Amino acid sequence: MKKMNLVLVFLLLLNTITIGQSWQQAVGIRQNEYIFDLATINNYVFAATESGVYRSSDNGQNWEVKNNGIPTANGLGAHAFSISENKIYVANIYGVFVSNDFGENWTDLNLPEQTYSLSVFVDNEVILAGVPGGGLYRSTNNGVTWNGVTADHIYKISKIDNYYFAGSDDVVYSDDLGLTWQSANFNKFAFWTFSMNDTTFACPIEGGIEKTAPDNISWQTVSGITARVTGILNRNDTILAVTTNNVQYTKYSKKNEPWKTITTNGLPELGINVLNASAICNNYLIVGTSNENITGLGVWYIDMSGIFTSVNEIEVANSITVFPNPASDIIFVNGLNENAKISIYDLSGRLLFSKQVTNKQIDISNFQSGIYTMKIETSKEIVTKKFVKQ
Repeated sequence: MKKMNLVLVFLLLLNTITIGQSWQQAVGIRQNEYIFDLATINNYVFAATESGVYRSSDNGQNWEVKNNGIPTANGLGAHAFSISENKIYVANIYGVFVSNDFGENWTDLNLPEQTYSLSVFVDNEVILAGVPGGGLYRSTNNGVTWNGVTADHIYKISKIDNYYFAGSDDVVYSDDLGLTWQSANFNKFAFWTFSMNDTTFACPIEGGIEKTAPDNISWQTVSGITARVTGILNRNDTILAVTTNNVQYTKYSKKNEPWKTITTNGLPELGINVLNASAICNNYLIVGTSNENITGLGVWYIDMSGIFTSVNEIEVANSITVFPNPASDIIFVNGLNENAKISIYDLSGRLLFSKQVTNKQIDISNFQSGIYTMKIETSKEIVTKKFVKQ
């Protein structure tokens, strides 16, 4: 009985520590700065703002301006990021720029006539830039040449398998690397699309989330979320829905678990103010805010480590091991009693590998050195593990 009471006390304390924490305002970004987008790469967090690009090296707590190489004649408005390998791309009022050194320097990719770029999406050799008035510019040679693509207004683009999905007046998709686009029969306006775990999510401006498999488009409503969603993120076993007025989360491994809401303590008064950008770096959730007058309120952050790793997940994960760790070429998964679907993500949450594994070994020789998260799905459970590629 005493042991059970101690466990219950520990779980209550864990819940208080994680859910009861307060958000903290970041330092270095003006409180009235509008945050259009947030992105993570190599343990850095980047913010696209009216004043250009900011970068944080401490999980969003402190920021510094990183605009070297970007013109200043008409201001420094940055609007969106895309990550590809160790490069970060930014769409701004001068076009599209790329940095090979994590934001220290930016190189102009010479979008025609320095066209104002509202969005950018990069997939290996393909770069897509959304522009005012509708349509895209497309490059397949790192910006040496660009070609116009006929399309409606294209906003947030995501990829799953060989499909690109994009927010628009009606969610659209492309199965030819962005060359042509067609309706995904969503029939609602959506700024945001997100892809993870073999599923594409779309967020209509009237609120809620809908999902579909990319190769059999049939939209279904995700229950439990009714507010307008501005971000869908995942870390390990946890999926987060960032809405305009709160952040909710659930667990992959707990089927039909109700969404839970984390604290709003420390944030500006929500309702008048909204959450409009989000990112995860390590175990920190970072959000950008704005208000009803379309002005900015800066960046806030909160430690989510207690939510991302629970006591039950630790106990389940102990039965499955990943070795060697660190590894160079091949990594083995031990403790599986059946075939499992294994997915591997980098620190930014980008899916790099997803396959039904039968021989319990995975070739990681083509991965870059760094830390990765492996999600192991069996018929009974979902386990997450971290490993290091040397």
